[in-house]
Amino acid sequence: MFREPAAPESSDNAVLATNDDATECKCSAVRLGYWSDSYVNFFVRNPQRRPPEIHRGYFARVKVLEKLICGFLQRTSGQVVSFGAGFDTLFWRLNDLNMLPSRMVEVDFGPVLMRKSKVVQRNSVLQASLENLTFEGGLLRSNQLSYLACDLRNADRLQKTLTELLDCNIPVLFLCECVLSYLPEANCHSLVKVAASFPSSFFVSYEPCGLQDTFGRVMLDNLRARGIKLVTADSIEAYRQRFIGSGWDGAKAITMEEAYGKLDAAERRRVERIEMLDEGELLEQLLQHYCICWARKGGASCGLDQIEL
Repeated sequence: MFREPAAPESSDNAVLATNDDATECKCSAVRLGYWSDSYVNFFVRNPQRRPPEIHRGYFARVKVLEKLICGFLQRTSGQVVSFGAGFDTLFWRLNDLNMLPSRMVEVDFGPVLMRKSKVVQRNSVLQASLENLTFEGGLLRSNQLSYLACDLRNADRLQKTLTELLDCNIPVLFLCECVLSYLPEANCHSLVKVAASFPSSFFVSYEPCGLQDTFGRVMLDNLRARGIKLVTADSIEAYRQRFIGSGWDGAKAITMEEAYGKLDAAERRRVERIEMLDEGELLEQLLQHYCICWARKGGASCGLDQIEL
């Protein structure tokens, strides 16, 4: 299990900035036609074109997550909780697919969700699919979607609030993208345990992995230059074992290189024609250093144990 040498923790501001960077990368890829998203541009002020390897990597990330999310929602009109949701447009994309969950809760730092709420508040397109929309304390609330400002390191408050917002009798899908790696091990364990407290639940996590080699050290150096310290960047097996050791019935984890190969072949050929890669080896290494992990607790009666890439 990888642990960086002792150093100051990432500043919250540096972590907050990763949201803007990820949103701009997605917007850049969408503008070139990697995937369809009619909403991400609302959250980007001055989009800059990113390198082809970044576009292809984000395509893999978005589509692999989407495949697992849709696998859940095809089996149950359950609930979705997105940890560290940032400016992600998942709610509106699911609405376009006619696959909205019965309820969705996005959790992040207050400043991020207040900014996101302001964007929605002044955009009629984003508001159109939200019923009984209000902005309580500057945060979006509606019948289908609610924003929860909460530090994910505060497991007690998170547990209490989610219990109030969710129906424990309906399956819950928990999502996190590059969240666990910013948290100390004790907080990772607590977050996974909070999700496991719901009797029928499915967890999908996208995180960096295997950073002990030369390429991994370059990744860490680049992040440190931005004020970001990955506290936990486990091996694939360690990610899987975190869930098994926290009360989950089963868990799987694979590299994004393997996950990319499981996407529809025709769709992969389509995106591979959009741009020529400057360095094919760079994309390969990037995909080898991120992983997707999915875990299940209960839910066999509605087929959660059958969800695969």
